Parts: sequence; C-alpha cells; structure tokens
Amino acid sequence: MSQLNVDTIGEQTSASGVTIDGALIKDSKIAATAGGGLVLLSSNTVSSSSGTSVDNIFTSAYTNYKVIINIRGSHTGVQYTYLNLRTGGSDNTSSLYASGVRTFRISSDNEFEQRTDAGSQWKLNGWTGSNSDNTISSELTIYGPAVARRTGLSGTFITDEQTEQQTGYLGASYEADTTFDGLTIKPDAGTWTGQINIYGLGE
Repeated sequence: MSQLNVDTIGEQTSASGVTIDGALIKDSKIAATAGGGLVLLSSNTVSSSSGTSVDNIFTSAYTNYKVIINIRGSHTGVQYTYLNLRTGGSDNTSSLYASGVRTFRISSDNEFEQRTDAGSQWKLNGWTGSNSDNTISSELTIYGPAVARRTGLSGTFITDEQTEQQTGYLGASYEADTTFDGLTIKPDAGTWTGQINIYGLGE
C-alpha cells in the first residue's frame, strides 16, 4: 500500500472540484451526490423579505431534510412563521395541513398552544412581543417530502422578544400521499432579514 502526503490538493482549471473515492469536494463543501451526514443544499440570505421560496430542493437523493432558520422580523405585535410545500414552482394551499405548537415563556410561568387542522399551510412558531427587531431561531426536520406518502415535520425553536424570550416545540403533517419538490417560508405580516439554510440528511 502506498501513501501520498501533501499539504494542498487543488482542482484543475475546469473548476469542477476534486473527487476522492467518488466524493466530490467543491468550494470547501462536499457535494450532495457524495452523500454525507448533513449536506448543505440551499443557503438563502434574506433581507427585508416577505417570504422565501426554494424550488427543486426535495429529490430522490435524500428522504429527510433539515431546515435551519435565524431571522429578525420588522413587524411588531403578533407574528407567526408559515410554511407551504411546493410542486412545480407553486405553493400547495390545499386544506390538508395540520400543525401544533407548544410554547413556554422563559421569564414567567406561562405556556401557550397553537393548533391548526385542515389549514392551507403549516402555522409554525411565532412571537407576540410589541418590540421591533424580534429574532426567531428554528431547527426543523421535514420527513419524506419527495416520497409519495404523508409528509411530516417536527422542530424546536427559541424566540427572542427582547423582554420575553420563549422556547418550544412543534409537529405537523400533510394529510395526503403527495410528493413535493420545494417550500415557501414566510411571516404572516411585515418583513424579515436573516438566513434560511436547507440540508439533506444522509442515509
């Protein structure tokens, strides 16, 4: 067995990356085709946006996906995060979305529930603070969106309302055997600025 010791391996001028044992490495990232435990598929920096849509992200390459959200909202008062699944570049708004959110306020002994059945979108976590620049951070897992069965979602979150931080968990399902290839994430009012990243979960 031979061994090669080098400090740097550079790609050729074709700029197509470097392949090692079938795994493509390009721009300091492992390509989605290489598998891996957690592969970044879409990085979305949003600024003063009323929503973000990502198409052709759910494919046969992965069964399950992770969505990481860190957003600062401009709207005061009641604010929620919504998610629609997409097919062919259009939001699916069928009345088949079911979701539930359990929220715990950190500064006091208060708990809140939000339930939606037969909705036209998933109603996710939100905030009720009256301050501007509230921040919401979420980690969502979407189960089997590109597979012809019911799509599920679960997640955790924390909202920084400056004076009233809240944390909680949520779960959701799409109540029909349907395949999807994208999603839309949006606030119900105002705009937000931050980052939304989508990852494929290796198998």
